[in-house]
Amino acid sequence: MTSLLNFGTLRLISGSSESSSSGGSTSVFVLTRFTQLQSNDIKTKMKVALAPRCFVRCTLLIVLCTWTSSLFAAYEFDTENELLSDTSSLKSWHDTILRGQEQDEVISRCLKQKDTCPRYLRSLRVILEKSIDLEADQKVKLVNQYVNRFRRYKNDKQFTYTNELGKVYVRQDWVTVSEFLRGGGDCEDYATTKYQILRRLGFAPDDLRIVIAFDLFEREYHAILAVRYEDGRSVILDTDNRIYRKKPTRYKYVYAVNEEYVWDHNIASVRIPRRHINQRRQVSDR
Repeated sequence: MTSLLNFGTLRLISGSSESSSSGGSTSVFVLTRFTQLQSNDIKTKMKVALAPRCFVRCTLLIVLCTWTSSLFAAYEFDTENELLSDTSSLKSWHDTILRGQEQDEVISRCLKQKDTCPRYLRSLRVILEKSIDLEADQKVKLVNQYVNRFRRYKNDKQFTYTNELGKVYVRQDWVTVSEFLRGGGDCEDYATTKYQILRRLGFAPDDLRIVIAFDLFEREYHAILAVRYEDGRSVILDTDNRIYRKKPTRYKYVYAVNEEYVWDHNIASVRIPRRHINQRRQVSDR
């Protein structure tokens, strides 16, 4: 009878064999374990011997799944090493936040008094009322579709600010929800409008970021909204009605903002064609 000790190291045990034709000794490898177990049951011995292999395989599988989920996540929110500054460094965006907070009072009155609600806010009122009892992912889907239906798309000028990594292209003007509903906007305004509506629906600033990306297909800058759910999942909202659960391959993230901070996603690592960068710099320097 061979003794096995629970979960330890591989050990070499030598002993005399009974009626061995060679008359010599036999050496066998057994897995020692910390808890004594004595059994002649071959199935039990096989389970004991294979347990470490299963453990290693399961561990590797967990590590691989964690790595791939991070690699293909729609957006990584845990990027404190990329924190650049608070929003005061982007005056136009900071002013828009303050302006939006002032205009929130009008939206609140619209929700309380239907008869006095301005015409441009009536559709928003319906969306906010419908969203009260919805789950988080349903709220995101509804808001994404609601904002994307506005087709009054217009382009806006950009300017640059310079940090230790070089020039970063940012918005010259941003709009609030009320301003967007009255006059439309460009891609950044679609993203900021979704951001502000989701904030009103209970999403925390830490779980929302407006991401400026370089579109490798269109060869220009574009804005999208990153949203994180309570379970840690992240999604991307674009100007179409899809909910992207993985990072769109066409985008290279450049920087991101919420109402509190600015994140620089290392523009040096963003492989933007040099010719395009030079053209943008020539325009901005005029």
